[in-house]
Amino acid sequence: MFRFIRLYLIGLLFLCFLFSSIPSVLFADINFLGKKIPDVFVSAPQEDTSYFILVEKNSQTLYLYSYDGSSYERVLTSPCSTGKVKGAKIVQGDQKTPEGIYFFDHKYEAKHLAAIYGDGAFSMDFPNSLDGLLQIDGSSIWLHGTNKEIKPRDSNGCVVVDNNILSELKKYITLKNTPIIVVDEINYIRENSYKKEAKEILSLISETNKAIENGTYQNYLSFYSPDFLPDITWWIEWINYRKKLNKNEILNSVKQDNILILKHKGFYIAAFDKYIKLNNGSERIYTGKEKKFIKFNDEKPIIISEEPLEIVKSSVEKEKGLSLITAYEKFARNRHQQAEIAAINTRINSWLKAWSSKDINSYAQYYSEKFRFGGMNRKAWLKNKQKINNKYKFIKVTAENMRSDIKNNQCTVTFIQKYKSDAYQAKGIKTITLIRENNEWKIYREGWRKL
Repeated sequence: MFRFIRLYLIGLLFLCFLFSSIPSVLFADINFLGKKIPDVFVSAPQEDTSYFILVEKNSQTLYLYSYDGSSYERVLTSPCSTGKVKGAKIVQGDQKTPEGIYFFDHKYEAKHLAAIYGDGAFSMDFPNSLDGLLQIDGSSIWLHGTNKEIKPRDSNGCVVVDNNILSELKKYITLKNTPIIVVDEINYIRENSYKKEAKEILSLISETNKAIENGTYQNYLSFYSPDFLPDITWWIEWINYRKKLNKNEILNSVKQDNILILKHKGFYIAAFDKYIKLNNGSERIYTGKEKKFIKFNDEKPIIISEEPLEIVKSSVEKEKGLSLITAYEKFARNRHQQAEIAAINTRINSWLKAWSSKDINSYAQYYSEKFRFGGMNRKAWLKNKQKINNKYKFIKVTAENMRSDIKNNQCTVTFIQKYKSDAYQAKGIKTITLIRENNEWKIYREGWRKL
């Protein structure tokens, strides 16, 4: 008996020695593949820190998570209140809180709201296009504060938190960017469990971009579910732009950035910024922020729905949805305007030099035939200028802080004008209006105010 106890103690000491000699880093690896995180997190942007709001209806708890490019951390935990009726929302007025992945699209200040909304509110983009596919209906689902005590399941469908919690959350919410994920009960998985799925979804998005770069609309549609037809009314026009780009500029690629991938009940949502790269990447055109809803069929991801998250506005400032064409038109228009402004500023400086040189013939070339000032037409104005020039031995006119603005085929230029001669000097704000005449910018009107 004593021999058995002795052998047992010797064995125990041996095991203690053995495990004490194992490097601590090995225990880190033995830590069963890392910590657990909610299974809604698939992939997040590597740049900067991302924030997520996660609501668990079963426990009536709201969580704020962060992702710093390497791991997810719980930042805040708070009681919350959701819809009075249990279960996922189905129809308008059922007093249920919808379950899914949404983004905040508008912020409401307390001064614009009834007292019951507390210190403010953020509206959620419910229903989204996935809700439409699932025949889920409703509207006006918000995250907001309250002027009452928080009680479990006490709202008509919104997510409600104490005012102090809402004030804290405001620091982390960015419209069109911060998601709120609402689930019945959180399931936990090991971090990085979705590496394969994330890689395949990123590949899917990249392939759709390649089809936009140089493929056909059949290539493009091959990445979508046969049950969903995306808006391709822009495709023919885009092909024409693509030819124009290939002729006049180098279309390097259609790319995405800041990609966020989340999962809920077998559906994935990928949200990302989209842009076009031109001329070896030296020029980049932002085309908006997109959301794609994705499902795996036979282990292959397909797009089942999509919608804009942030849209580029057209030249008439009307929202026409995400459009590569709209974005390129806006980019081309801005670039053309910048070139025009540079040319106008150069022309104004040349006009000042002609004025300073007292060369009336050169000076006259900068004026429109329609020019009028103080009751004088162009001819009378130039005659008056010649008389002034003859009075002084020298004239020097310079401009500072020049600003130009082109609108409706006219350009308004303002600057600080300094006028100096051997007998007179003045400083003031000069305003010049130019118009197009014989394909050149000509001075149409002048104004001056002394400083």
